[in-house]
Amino acid sequence: MALTRGFTPAQFRDSFLGVVGPVPVSATIASTAAGASSTINVAVPGVLPGDIVFVIPAVNPGNGCIIDASVISAGNVTLYTAVATGGATYNPGAQTLTFIALRAKTA
Repeated sequence: MALTRGFTPAQFRDSFLGVVGPVPVSATIASTAAGASSTINVAVPGVLPGDIVFVIPAVNPGNGCIIDASVISAGNVTLYTAVATGGATYNPGAQTLTFIALRAKTA
C-alpha cells in the first residue's frame, strides 16, 4: 500500500508489522566533547536488522547534541552520539535509555 500525501492514521499503522518496545536499557554513554562523536553497542531484545529504531535518553542531550541508533544485528543496536562544533560537552554517564522500534512491511 502506497502512502499518499494526506494519509490517515490507519494507513500509517498498516504500513508496519508491529512495534518493539518500549525497551528500557541501562547504558553508559561516554563524555562527548564539542565537535566529537562516540558510539557504543547495546543489547536491545527483539530488534531485527531493517527495523526503524528510536532512542529516548533519560538525560536531556542539550543544544547541538544528536543521539541516533541503528540495528547492527538481531538484538543489538549501535548508539551514536555527536555534538556539533560550538555545542556543550555531553556527559550523561550511566542512564536508562528507552528504545522503540518499528518493523516495516516489506512486501
